[in-house]
Amino acid sequence: MQGTIIQFVDVTADIRVITIQMERGHPYAFHPGQYIEIKIGGHDPRFFSIANAPRANNTIDVHVRNTGGETSNALCSEIKQGQTICVSQAHGNLMYDAAHTPAVFIAGGTGITPFLSIIDAYKGRPFHVYWGAKSDDEFYIRPQQNGLIMHYCVDEFPVDTYLRTPIDGAHIYLSGPPNMVHDSRVKLLAAGVEPDMIYSDA
Repeated sequence: MQGTIIQFVDVTADIRVITIQMERGHPYAFHPGQYIEIKIGGHDPRFFSIANAPRANNTIDVHVRNTGGETSNALCSEIKQGQTICVSQAHGNLMYDAAHTPAVFIAGGTGITPFLSIIDAYKGRPFHVYWGAKSDDEFYIRPQQNGLIMHYCVDEFPVDTYLRTPIDGAHIYLSGPPNMVHDSRVKLLAAGVEPDMIYSDA
């Protein structure tokens, strides 16, 4: 389906937040935590998590890091307001179950985005977020709301910070680079967390 780029903001030297207007009058259906596939020009499509809860105006935000690939480079340096792009339907199983309390979100880099969507949708829930990045400059957004506890970890593997003071009975959601997600899962299992209490998308 078609989306129109209506706004974009460079929040770091290599990360851009893009707002996409989906077709008005036809609500774009997704669950907080899901991701989409974007295709622009003749480039191979890439997956990006949606960073907001469903909105009445049918817009969605994606956070794009310019990794040097054709699609991310086009989105971070070539797009214009009013430009149309191809957007898939929403995919993924990294969806919050409100029965999961307490809930821990462990994110690496722009892996924070599906959790921003969930936080936006479930305001006031007691979420514990461990967000890892290479430097303090990469924490480009500072969510604040009742019930939210943020841990900013200058560490590419924020699971290490979490495991210093783990939360008993927590359901743990993982999002970020594949090596970070894999490393986190291995360490959580080694620490005795049950496999069915760890959630992530491939």
